[in-house]
Amino acid sequence: MSYVQEKVFTKEVKEEIHDLCKARWEWYKEQDGAYYPSKHDQKVIKDVAEHYGLPYQLIDEIYDEVSKEKALEMVKGMNKAQMAQMFDQIVKGNAETPWGQMELNKKKDN
Repeated sequence: MSYVQEKVFTKEVKEEIHDLCKARWEWYKEQDGAYYPSKHDQKVIKDVAEHYGLPYQLIDEIYDEVSKEKALEMVKGMNKAQMAQMFDQIVKGNAETPWGQMELNKKKDN
């Protein structure tokens, strides 16, 4: 199915695009042993754009839109401690931050 011909991106289609992006990030993360934004982000969006035959910029915008909605939904009702823990996990999950590097070193030491 060509989503470009439809010119209508339902919530379901946008979520499908978002989910494929997430799956590709996980695949690259497994391949490289960690998440490296400068290495993975463009590859993921490019892969998904090619998969759907859509422009890179459109996939990037759809991913950002759905991610924002999901993030807002996720933090509803969270207290400050829960939010701090979530942000800590995000920062430590990025292998290009000092905290992410510390996490990688912990994995190597074990």
